[in-house]
Amino acid sequence: MNNKMLADFITKSGFETQLVDLDSELSRSEIQDGLLLIDIGGFSQDIWDVISLCKATGVSVVLCIPQGNSSLKKQSFESGVLAVLEKPIKTAELMAIIKSVRA
Repeated sequence: MNNKMLADFITKSGFETQLVDLDSELSRSEIQDGLLLIDIGGFSQDIWDVISLCKATGVSVVLCIPQGNSSLKKQSFESGVLAVLEKPIKTAELMAIIKSVRA
């Protein structure tokens, strides 16, 4: 499921959704509340900066990672992410996470 389809699915489920490019400084300044779902198909060290910013501003982070990458999963939890989903994403699992943050 690509990011646009995923955003549409989440929106149709009743949650406000916005797609942003985390490489943009403007996007980083817009991280204020709620939940940030990050698909890290392409990975760089900057992702840890974004997670740190989210943690500092009270934004919960869910990472979507390639299947079978246990070291990335471990590092993600150590960095303070709320959840790690392996691709392909199971929509029921994602919705349960989103609902738990919104509760």
